[in-house]
Amino acid sequence: MNGLETIPVLASGREKMFLAFTRPLMAALRLIIAIFPNHCPAWYFFGHLLQRSQRNAEAVTSLNKALEKGCRKATVYALLAKAYAQSQRHMAAETSMRQALELQPDNPTWWLELGVILTWRRHRNHALQAFMKAVEIKPDLVAAWHHLSLLHLEAPFFEAALAEDFSRRALGIDPDHPGCLSCRAYALELLGRLDEAAVLHQRILARFPNDANALEGLTAMDRLPDGFGKEGVPGSAGAHPMELAKIHFIMAKIDLKNNNIDQSFTGYRLGNQLVRQTYFYSIDQDALEGQRIRTVFDPAFFSVRNGWGDPSAKPIFIVGMPRSGTTLVEQVLASHPSCHGGGERFEIHELVNSMGIFSQTYRGFPEAARELGPEDTRTLGQSYVQSLTLSRPDADKITDKLPHNFMYIGLIHLLLPRATIIHCQRHPMDTCLSCYQHLFAGSHPYAYDLEELGRYYRIYDHLMQHWRETLPERMLEIKYEEIIHRPEEMIDRILKHCGLPWDDRCINFHKTERQVETASHIEVRRPLYRTSAGRWKVFEPYLQPLRRALGDVLDRWD
Repeated sequence: MNGLETIPVLASGREKMFLAFTRPLMAALRLIIAIFPNHCPAWYFFGHLLQRSQRNAEAVTSLNKALEKGCRKATVYALLAKAYAQSQRHMAAETSMRQALELQPDNPTWWLELGVILTWRRHRNHALQAFMKAVEIKPDLVAAWHHLSLLHLEAPFFEAALAEDFSRRALGIDPDHPGCLSCRAYALELLGRLDEAAVLHQRILARFPNDANALEGLTAMDRLPDGFGKEGVPGSAGAHPMELAKIHFIMAKIDLKNNNIDQSFTGYRLGNQLVRQTYFYSIDQDALEGQRIRTVFDPAFFSVRNGWGDPSAKPIFIVGMPRSGTTLVEQVLASHPSCHGGGERFEIHELVNSMGIFSQTYRGFPEAARELGPEDTRTLGQSYVQSLTLSRPDADKITDKLPHNFMYIGLIHLLLPRATIIHCQRHPMDTCLSCYQHLFAGSHPYAYDLEELGRYYRIYDHLMQHWRETLPERMLEIKYEEIIHRPEEMIDRILKHCGLPWDDRCINFHKTERQVETASHIEVRRPLYRTSAGRWKVFEPYLQPLRRALGDVLDRWD
């Protein structure tokens, strides 16, 4: 799910009719203001018309004049907040809306609008409070329930059970609200209630035949109607580039299911090209970062830091390239009664981004790691464990399944020398193709070009080889293909490595009811199937740029 509803500017036919008289009214108000420059109602009404006409900069000036002339009323502050918000001046918008609510605290619409402003400002907790205040005052305010659902479906704050509850409440008021139908369907997918999710997606498509989220959900579940897509998806011509990209991905999946391989790869290629054109990215910068990490975290670094960090054995880090089986391994472990699946956690990433505060030489990661002392590493390790434990205080083990933590294994070992590390691997061609076939929710800029994908895989491969040599026997390495061909043997190996006894629930991981927040949330609801290995061979003629970029990585794998 992405994006937030904006507050409509033209909400009714009556307003549209009213705006037909805007020009003569503005002329009259200009005359009044010229004759009576201290007439604050005229300044307010003039600002109101300007804001309704989307002339927000002028509206801000006029409304501030109204306040200056004495019209310090809640409605003036609220309208000024709208003008600021639509001018992208969100801090000023928040201040004005709070002033309106000080004067009229029982206005649910303004609490809703404050929540939207706070969401734009990324003040999530305060936005949640504003939306909750709105529904407390007006329980049938569907828009506020919808925003509550959206906030609970945003990474990395996924709380699918709450999102499902909020959207269900909204649908009890407005059963056909498209945004709430979509929110609830996605929340049900994350919770593993796929039959219910499919029903909602089909209901959305009945009304909106080209709804990208519904199409994507049904495609992932293999529940699109037979023959769907043969004539294309209607309405895609005027779509936003990202929506159009999503539609290309969906049609590619449909063509693949129908064994139209040429058309399928064309869809993936067009979709990836659309996404890749929306941002700047340099693979060379990632290669340089990989080299810097290998330089800092060498054997000499660890030889003088033995025994540093926090001794907790609670964390289990599951790392690897995206689409390499990390979600599968976490689902297996989360099925064990002594282990909680913590999902993709960002504490290590946030620490890396803020490491410059520990540096006397104003260096960032990885060089700043050299300046950490024994007390620093112990404190940082303890802080991580405390944050991890908040998600499930009674669990013996908790997973952290952020695949890209493969870059930070050296830092993880420094801070948490007894933490478990599992490295998930999958055939490079299958891994990269699977990335190429997905629109990721987070930032994976390397994933939308075959050559960049192959080069990024080499960066990852070089780093993993470095960790093997620098920290021998530190991590368990598992191949996805081994899990699907010898599941009981490999699951037993994983559990033993984590210090967990065998439990039959782990072999039946697909029956475990828990929220799964990644692109693999559909796959882990199914039993293991061998057809997921070697999928790249179907597209082999089209994957030569990827094969060339991977180079000798393939030789070592084969």
